[in-house]
Amino acid sequence: MASKGKSARPTVPGPHFKRRRLELAEGGALVMGGDGSIEQTDAAGATTGKWASGDPEWAHYAIRFGLLPHAQTVAPHGRDVPEPRST
Repeated sequence: MASKGKSARPTVPGPHFKRRRLELAEGGALVMGGDGSIEQTDAAGATTGKWASGDPEWAHYAIRFGLLPHAQTVAPHGRDVPEPRST
């Protein structure tokens, strides 16, 4: 029996990024992977740096792709949040 969902592929939790490549004026490139990691290469194609999306320096390079880091959100709690109703 076939599944009725849009996709039969399992979904990986977390953000997904589009793989992109930006050529640098001084030669080389910045390459963003699907997992959000950014790799810098020189004009010969050798890797000169690599940053994961959790690294503090990641935001400095991600801004070139139009991305800004966001703090992780937390579910609200306290007296201002109503208790769920029981049925």
